[in-house]
Amino acid sequence: TIMEGREENDAQSDLHSLFYFIDKESDADATCPVFLERILHPYRSNCCNNLFSSLVLKNKEKIPSCPICRDEPFDLRHDMLFQIKVNSLKVQCNKCCWIGKLEIFLKDHINNQCLFEKVACPGCQQRVQRAKLEVHKTKDCSKRPFVCRYCSKASTYEDITEHDIVLCAEKIVPCPNKCGNEDIQHKRLKEHIDQCPHATLQCEYDFAGCKYTTLRNKKHLMEHHNDIMVDEHR
Repeated sequence: TIMEGREENDAQSDLHSLFYFIDKESDADATCPVFLERILHPYRSNCCNNLFSSLVLKNKEKIPSCPICRDEPFDLRHDMLFQIKVNSLKVQCNKCCWIGKLEIFLKDHINNQCLFEKVACPGCQQRVQRAKLEVHKTKDCSKRPFVCRYCSKASTYEDITEHDIVLCAEKIVPCPNKCGNEDIQHKRLKEHIDQCPHATLQCEYDFAGCKYTTLRNKKHLMEHHNDIMVDEHR
């Protein structure tokens, strides 16, 4: 049943990987007999006076009796004197050169100061190094504020991109027929194409298989085609 608490142990294991102790030998050095890791938050049993990590306390419902002496009930109390000793130990951050007391590392350095620690972007929730967070928020975050350059609609970058590229009615686009008009509002594109001199006209008998086409600005050729091919079309 103790092993079922291993998932809850992951966070503590990750915490141990963030720093190492500079004080190699200390009377505050104790290993949890259950989770086999150095104790950062000490709890002492009322029965046999052994030290355990806070993970044992979190999994206490799965541990009815003391893992050492098997006494019941298995009660734990926070050992404040030992905690003071642990908090005072010198550690070095594994991600930068910071050195200081463990208490300061846990409460402040890793949560607020370490530039190499990955933190969640408040917008897109992607984890990036703290040193790169501000650049990410302004240049890479998919949730960063963005304003459409055509209609000034305000939204986020991920939402405005499709609007900007495809949907915006005010967007300026060139004529797809390459007639030379490069400044057509997207909302007026169909109207332009219906009148565009470079639009392709198909023979009125294309449904019967005639493949003849010409441009609208050469409409007279289509009329001539229809006149001379009328019998064949029939």
